[in-house]
Order: sequence, then structure tokens, then C-alpha cells
Amino acid sequence: MNPASEPSLAVGHAAEREAEAFLRTKGLKPLGRNLRAGRGEIDLLMQAGKTLVFVEVRARKSGAAVAACETITAKKRQRVVQTANQWLQQHPEWQQYPCRFDVVAITLNPADGQQNTVHWLPDAFDGSAT
Repeated sequence: MNPASEPSLAVGHAAEREAEAFLRTKGLKPLGRNLRAGRGEIDLLMQAGKTLVFVEVRARKSGAAVAACETITAKKRQRVVQTANQWLQQHPEWQQYPCRFDVVAITLNPADGQQNTVHWLPDAFDGSAT
């Protein structure tokens, strides 16, 4: 692995843990993290009642040129949907559950000592993002 990418990887994993903890406070149940299927990865898989929730976590430093929620491009949405479909093919026991795609965008504020800001976008995009 590229040593320069290790800090961003650590930040990404910390953001995923923070997103999971936040979603737990909203009543979602964690089912998995960093689930690989095909060539993609699902950051978090959660359950809200009978609904499977595929969660994309994005984190950016405070003051970044592009906000975390603005980094979910059409191509990224397509990749998440494709990965979710592949994961469901591998796990037929979950295929009868309705699914949705959420985004958790985290603004990192370590420099000024403030807490990170978590912005949850439930049902941020639909499964037709192909």
C-alpha cells in the first residue's frame, strides 16, 4: 500500500466508525462494514426495521473546496448500486427486503477543536442509479 494513502485510509475508517455510531443513535442496526462484492465496497450495511440500508460515508476537512456530500458523483452512485446488487446476489436471504441508499457526510474539524459535523442523508439516491 502507498504510505501516503495510509493516513487517509485511517481517516476513512474513523469516519465509518463515527457514521455507524451516529446511525445507531438513530435506531439503525449495524450488519457489516467494508463489505466487498465484485469490484466495489459498501462502507456500511445497516438495517432500519425491515429495510436494508447501504450507506456511503464521505469525509472532508472543514474548509475543503468541495463538501463531503458533494463528492457523491453519478459514477459513485452507480458503483454503490452495482456493488449492492452484487452483494444481494451473494446473499439471497436478504433479497426479499426493501433497500435504500443513504449517505453520511462528515465534516472533520480537528484543527479548531470542534466536534466533527455529521450530516445524514437518508434515501439519498435510488437503486436505478445505473
